[in-house]
Amino acid sequence: MTGSQVRLSELHGGEVEWAVSERFNIPITEIISFASTVSPIIPESLGSLSRKLSQLHLYPSRDHSKLKQAIRRHHGLRKNQATIVGCGSTELIHLFAQLACKGEAIIPVSTYGAYETAVRRYGGKPVFVKATDDLGTDMEGIEQAISAETKAIFLCNPNNPTGRLHERSQLEELASVAKENKIILVVDEAYMSFAPESKVYSMASLVDSYPILVLSSLSKLFGIPSLRLGWGIGSHSLVNKLDSFKIPWTISNLAIWAAEELLPDVAYQGRIKNLIASQRIALAEKLGRIPWLKAVPTDCNFMLVRILENRLKSTDIFDQLVKKGLVIRDCSSIRGLGDQFFRLTIRTPMDNEKLVSALIEIVVPTIVPQP
Repeated sequence: MTGSQVRLSELHGGEVEWAVSERFNIPITEIISFASTVSPIIPESLGSLSRKLSQLHLYPSRDHSKLKQAIRRHHGLRKNQATIVGCGSTELIHLFAQLACKGEAIIPVSTYGAYETAVRRYGGKPVFVKATDDLGTDMEGIEQAISAETKAIFLCNPNNPTGRLHERSQLEELASVAKENKIILVVDEAYMSFAPESKVYSMASLVDSYPILVLSSLSKLFGIPSLRLGWGIGSHSLVNKLDSFKIPWTISNLAIWAAEELLPDVAYQGRIKNLIASQRIALAEKLGRIPWLKAVPTDCNFMLVRILENRLKSTDIFDQLVKKGLVIRDCSSIRGLGDQFFRLTIRTPMDNEKLVSALIEIVVPTIVPQP
């Protein structure tokens, strides 16, 4: 897919940056992406991978035992906790849908679109639960949507695109309901590391007490989505079933080596968490001075923004910013939101200042009265 085939604002993920580069002849290195919800800083410890390039002739290990131990230590889990790894968490979402979503799967609105895509791909039926008036997840609505055909519930925590963090007590209550109804609760914790006291909120330690699959990946915290590596934590029974559907050798040695270097790098993790926490406050304050928008309170590394000016649409803002090499996530294609919302990722102080300055300069379209 190229930028000339669809509107740039309809693209998302990494594809939008490449399309912008091609359309406006801007070097990819000069584009600042506020659309990709990843860390703006790549860890210096990743440079150690250059010492292993002479080993690229080797096939990856199929059991990934060393990698899985690094993941367990990262989450503070016991050594024998069942863990599965995949080519990004997207592979695991699709594996799960293939295994467990032949009936209905409950998906709150608005959230990450890959859940719906995977469920439909493997013959399941998404059951959508509308958000509360303040864009929160309607937990009571989820419980009320459970039927005899329900096989799974998907939750993103913190949620994408709202950035809201669900209290662990809420999720434990939902997990208990899921257990009573023989339903699997998928908790996608891709952004959990950016949340305050992330281990307090994580459900990873409860996967043997409830039917839960917890997902995470390298992409967000370490800013390396091109090295595809995600993981799932669940009961031995669930993980073994997922493994039976998995294609071998979907993870490269480069991704494995990167994880083994990055997951123990607590110095970087502390640094990026502090940066995001401070910039979350600073950016919200600066956006609050722009009269035509309102930033939704967030608990992670991105924020949803509501457009208050009726003459402005998210596509207008996208189009004006992209010409300056700044890319945001136009939310017009996200179920439950529409063209009065856009999402932006919290980056470095310099990057954030460029975005704020460009937003201040946004031109509001003039409506010409009809004769």
